[in-house]
Amino acid sequence: MSDNERTEPGGDEPAVQPDTPEAPASQPATDAPSASPPTEPEAEAEPAGAPDWAPAAAESAPIVLPAAVQPIERRYRPEPRPSGLRWSRVLGILLAAMAVGTAGGLSVPIEGRSGWSWLFSGDVGLPVVFPWQKVGPVEPGVVAWVNDRGAFTPPSSRFRVGQLRSVGTYGLLAAANYDRPPASALRRTWLPAAGDDPASLSRNGMRALLDTLLEPAEIAQVAREAFVPIIMYHDVVEGAKLVSFDLTAQEFDAQLDKIAAAGCTPISLRQWWNYITRGDSLPEKPIMLTFDDGYENCYKTVFPRLKKRGWPGVFFIVPGTIGKQIWSKGHVSWAQCREMMASGLCEIQSHSLTHPDLTKISPAQLKDELVKSRASLEKWLGRPVQFFCYPMGRYDERVVEATRQAGYVAAFLITKGGSAQSRSIMEVDRFNELNLDEAIARSDAGPLREVKQATQAVQAAPPPVIGQARDYGPVTFHQSDLAVGGQKVPMVWITGGKPVTVHCDFRYAVGDVAKLAGAAAGINGSFFQLARVKDISNAMLGPVMSQLTTKRDVQAWRTKQLALPESLLAYNQYIPGEPQDIVRLIGRPYVLIGASGIKFVEFQTAANSLTAARQLQPDLTDAFVAGGWLVRDGVALTKDQLDKAATRDHNDFRRRAWFGVNRDGVPMIGACPSSQRSEIIARAIVECGVRTGVLLDSGFSSSLIFRDEVYVTGHSDAQPSRTVPHMILLTGAVDEAAAAQANPPDLRSMGSDPGAASTSRRRRRR
Repeated sequence: MSDNERTEPGGDEPAVQPDTPEAPASQPATDAPSASPPTEPEAEAEPAGAPDWAPAAAESAPIVLPAAVQPIERRYRPEPRPSGLRWSRVLGILLAAMAVGTAGGLSVPIEGRSGWSWLFSGDVGLPVVFPWQKVGPVEPGVVAWVNDRGAFTPPSSRFRVGQLRSVGTYGLLAAANYDRPPASALRRTWLPAAGDDPASLSRNGMRALLDTLLEPAEIAQVAREAFVPIIMYHDVVEGAKLVSFDLTAQEFDAQLDKIAAAGCTPISLRQWWNYITRGDSLPEKPIMLTFDDGYENCYKTVFPRLKKRGWPGVFFIVPGTIGKQIWSKGHVSWAQCREMMASGLCEIQSHSLTHPDLTKISPAQLKDELVKSRASLEKWLGRPVQFFCYPMGRYDERVVEATRQAGYVAAFLITKGGSAQSRSIMEVDRFNELNLDEAIARSDAGPLREVKQATQAVQAAPPPVIGQARDYGPVTFHQSDLAVGGQKVPMVWITGGKPVTVHCDFRYAVGDVAKLAGAAAGINGSFFQLARVKDISNAMLGPVMSQLTTKRDVQAWRTKQLALPESLLAYNQYIPGEPQDIVRLIGRPYVLIGASGIKFVEFQTAANSLTAARQLQPDLTDAFVAGGWLVRDGVALTKDQLDKAATRDHNDFRRRAWFGVNRDGVPMIGACPSSQRSEIIARAIVECGVRTGVLLDSGFSSSLIFRDEVYVTGHSDAQPSRTVPHMILLTGAVDEAAAAQANPPDLRSMGSDPGAASTSRRRRRR
């Protein structure tokens, strides 16, 4: 239908127009009614030629037609517009845009090679595997996860659609657009069950695998204090030896018996990693057993013997030899590897793809040996593989760097030496089986030795009487502004009296306990677990021993939800620190209070028992681990020194509390009513005459009490201090002359500590 054709009302076809338009005689054509609403008039068309009766006229004269033949006004019914979107058109546009974008992206060359060349070369093959599908084994080759960044290469046989990132290099369907999920640090859980075929992983299983990856770390300084040998074995044969590094089954049994007789304890690979990177505690004589090359006898001979003793082992496997017979030696199969891992005793890690000399191959081959070996093991075994053993122990700087880039966190040599005494985490020494006697003799956990914990607190017998109990003189109050580096630091400290610690059954305000005990002064004690304000636990960080404990006023608690101590009880119990805590407290001040004096020593895990503490302080009555050193031998520690053995928030602004002794060994407690860094506090308390000073819990916990008055608090007057489970009291007579000079602060004007964290969010930072 042309634009100039008229449509009859109610009809779809245009009406036939007569050659000569007519209008009814009774009504002009221009006034004819129409069912359609009026529209803009169409432009009049010029006649094709003048009729025979038209008079001739000049070219410039207008042509005047008779009224009977004047053009009529044509009216049209508007076409109805379609409602809504045409989804087929939208989908078509999107598909076309995707196709164009992908084609354009594939045309961009990367490293001299276009995407089209890369795609059709077979480097990435079909079929595509979507997230909801499972992938079974396809060949004993390499199946790597789709990732084209850094050390990981695109897959050679499968194309896994993973986490989409912004469309870039090769368009939507390019491997470069997909990332591995980020690795998290030191996850302790393994994969969920993967069904009958552990190599068949869903997308969720894939994420679980990647979430267990370890983050790179170096050898911790504290780990060098222990000597942990790693023993290297190869094949253990039944019958005659085939090569020099073979052991017979009888020789292997004799070596295992020798390890057990020497009191050595084999540790797992994860135990070793936590020790060498974090300084975690160890058995008294730790040792780690490793087996190279993945011979079939690892499953037939070694595995049953380890399982019988319950000993862990690490097996470095060459994926290119899996299930093959090479040089008259068989190698383990994937099924055997999975069975060994399922026992929970065996770790399977990488020993390269084909066992070449890595120093003599090209960079591309080196990358394949490292990356494809790891990818195959992770795929077929469903476990993370991040430890590597250099084939034949040969490596150089180029190999070390490539190993790091391939995602390994540690690599092992065949050079004799302790693991933590190695040059770096990528060059870890091992003893071979011929040097077992030397390794056993040198094995020693040192200060990282585990201490077997008692299930309950140890009731301490009364300390032996050694001379006479020390008299520290009257409780003396001090208050002054100290000049430190051009600024005035307000300080309140109290000396003298008999120091007594209280390990409460609950959490109370220091003032309430001090009042109940009749103590002249008191201060909050050391750090405790679950530091949130509303927690009620009395668990401490590290070992604690106190002369006194409390009993709760149960009625007040039930009726008013207010915790008040009802009475004080003799306690004299030593509670060892939790194993997971004490390894982080190594080097911090271990405060040992006895009847004859006060000692400060560096805490070690070996001292985590009443027997060990009594060896350090024979007449021990109280003990705790403080947050860090402030002053040693009259010298204030610097920030760098505090960083090595103190709480991680020591440099934050807090109202700091401290405990120490002066040059005469007299006990001192003190706190700063303004927020300061620990480094400033250390310099300030030297001006107070402190010879040795240590950091107590600070911030919201800070609470210094003298004669029922609060002189330092981390809170406002509405809640003078956070309730705490541990505190230090000074009992005895008071120096009245000094007490008369005391000037209690206006707590309302002091307000809350601006340096303390939010009460609803704070967690203990150790």
